Amino acid sequence: MGTREWFAANLNKFDYSIIKSQSGYPDYVLEDGNGQQVKAEIEYTSDNFIAHGHNPDKCDLVVCWSHTQEVTLPVLELSTGILHKANDPATSPRLFKRENVIKETGLNKKTFRQALLKCKGKAEIFILAFIKDFTARETYLDLIKRQRIELLKANDDLIYALQDNGSNCNIIHPYDLFGLIATEHARLDFGNLKFLQLANGSINEIEIMLGESMRELHT
Repeated sequence: MGTREWFAANLNKFDYSIIKSQSGYPDYVLEDGNGQQVKAEIEYTSDNFIAHGHNPDKCDLVVCWSHTQEVTLPVLELSTGILHKANDPATSPRLFKRENVIKETGLNKKTFRQALLKCKGKAEIFILAFIKDFTARETYLDLIKRQRIELLKANDDLIYALQDNGSNCNIIHPYDLFGLIATEHARLDFGNLKFLQLANGSINEIEIMLGESMRELHT
């Protein structure tokens, strides 16, 4: 939302005007300097375009603050003002750092699993907050903002609890933490907790959003 607000307030720096702004996908219909209409999606980082499962056939341009992962569409990187061509390589190291964090966090799966078992309550709160945040994407923007605050707090609380119980889990994006839990929960004896039932009920949509199969990772 911050990226979207910044872009709207700084349109004079770019060769676009806003024809239509909407809460659904894509975020904008823009007009470029040649008078052509352009359907654009706003993301903080370009890898989020892939993580959110957006259909590139329904969009012409990704607008982001940092270009962190190549996509099949042109990418306007606001932090540099560069308009990258489709499939241009990333310019920001953020994705590399993010991949390293996920790898390092998941290195000792046994320790992570044991710590997670000791944090059932906080894990339940985190998963419920994650699902509410995911569902809020399709509704009003104010709801998304409130759910994101709830999710980030639940994410931090769970990470601290995992660390207190011996896990090497460090600062990690909520979507990536959910991915780690989703790959492990089939092996865990959590009983019939409501959050796992909800997680299983939402797994198909979340798999599409993350662009990978959680069930395949269980094997």
